[in-house]
Amino acid sequence: MTTETVDIYIDEAGNTGQDLLNIDQVVFTLSSNNFSQTELLELSSLFDKNSELHFKKLKESENGRQSLIKFLNHPLITETNVLSSVTHKEFATVAQIVDQIMEPVYYDNNIDIYKFGQNISITNFIIHFGNFFWDKEIYKAMLHSFIEMMRLKNQSSISIFYTTAKKLYNSDKTRERKLLVPLLASEHQITDILKNVNKFTIDVTLSGDSGDADPVPGILTPFNMTLAL
Repeated sequence: MTTETVDIYIDEAGNTGQDLLNIDQVVFTLSSNNFSQTELLELSSLFDKNSELHFKKLKESENGRQSLIKFLNHPLITETNVLSSVTHKEFATVAQIVDQIMEPVYYDNNIDIYKFGQNISITNFIIHFGNFFWDKEIYKAMLHSFIEMMRLKNQSSISIFYTTAKKLYNSDKTRERKLLVPLLASEHQITDILKNVNKFTIDVTLSGDSGDADPVPGILTPFNMTLAL
């Protein structure tokens, strides 16, 4: 039996670690490719090879921009040869709130939010309402406080997160309060949740996919719980 060693190169852009809401880099991209040496030589011939290729340098000159256009339109640039993962980091932040904070509450109530991609649906609902209907300032503050809590894992950061979440829940602009009930109900078990959190938990480079199924429109298990706030 023979084995073959294959070198796989992966590059990223927009990685800010746990700082998922960095205003200068809102999108994270991870990419790799599968080209033969002959194909690589063909693609590299499109560029001036006097220096290392960097987009920020190429875009500054007319020749660089034209080379980029030729490269992107080249028949070798296909989904077969290039694999990219693109993550909007606000979406990733809310998806982590759903996965890390809300899912244990759903689980305790015998609800599998990964069935039919409900976790993705919940994430989309929160982002949509947070940006277009709820108090956006409080919504954004809740996201920032979540990241701080996941970083620091101390009582002060926990208190700030849940105080902000309750403020959003009680806001006159928040009509879809039921969506936030599992989040607030997680407070009694947050200490146990944070025990399993490490510096890579919410890092989009290593934290993995936020769900294993595509969302099914209209599928969302009703969740009923009475909160004393």
